[in-house]
Amino acid sequence: MEAQSKKGMSKGCMVGLIVGGVLVLLVIVAGVTCYMKKDDLFKFGAVAIVEQIKQSALNNPQSGVDAEMLESLSDKFAELLNNADSVDYDQVGLFVQTIQNLAADEVVDSVEAKQFMGAMIALFPELGETYWDDGTAVTDSAVVADSVMTQ
Repeated sequence: MEAQSKKGMSKGCMVGLIVGGVLVLLVIVAGVTCYMKKDDLFKFGAVAIVEQIKQSALNNPQSGVDAEMLESLSDKFAELLNNADSVDYDQVGLFVQTIQNLAADEVVDSVEAKQFMGAMIALFPELGETYWDDGTAVTDSAVVADSVMTQ
């Protein structure tokens, strides 16, 4: 009597192939989803960094930093970015590179606050209509006229 040889794969090998196939499929689905939602993911990342810096400024107030103005500008920036139809990846990427080091030490001093506000205004120049580069909030036409006359 001869021993019959098994044909096909063992159960363990079959289970391994099925699990591997499912994992590959999940990676492909995740990649496609991320590609289709890349604008939203990019916006989310930028807004998350802005929120972190804003909270650092509010939680650790420093002299020379108007935390309320920074909070207001950050909120308007987040609103503009979230409502933008499309994202210029190069511009937002430069913005994130500019501000990512500000969030590291969790203390926002006056120089960092001006850099942060300047980066937000550079990305959305319409914010500059309300906030000047020196951090002065424009509230009425007299301030605007005075600012224009002194520059």
